[in-house]
Amino acid sequence: MTSTILIVTSDAAKWQPCLPVFGEHGADVTFVSSLDACKEALRGNPPRLYVLDLGLEGKELRAALMDLLMINAAAHSAVTTGMEADAFHDAMEGLGILTGLPLSPGENDIRHMLDLLAKL
Repeated sequence: MTSTILIVTSDAAKWQPCLPVFGEHGADVTFVSSLDACKEALRGNPPRLYVLDLGLEGKELRAALMDLLMINAAAHSAVTTGMEADAFHDAMEGLGILTGLPLSPGENDIRHMLDLLAKL
């Protein structure tokens, strides 16, 4: 099954080494560079998963995710974060985030995220 993945980032180049992993899992990846573009995508032809990689943390990240959930709660989300796992869980509890990724995700991080997505 092909999954559509929307990566919201100002640095698409850092994701390029991971693109083959998405392909191995049958995922079509699209990049946008802003929350507004993500909102537009969620209103139109929503992805199965969007990944926020905009350097947001804490309250800013939570507010952004809540805004996106209000537009389309059916799309799954993941985020890049520098927070420790326990702090991330506590700060983002209740938002249904699939997973937190390191600020510079590697191939194994992407495999883990896509494996989690496949289980849903």
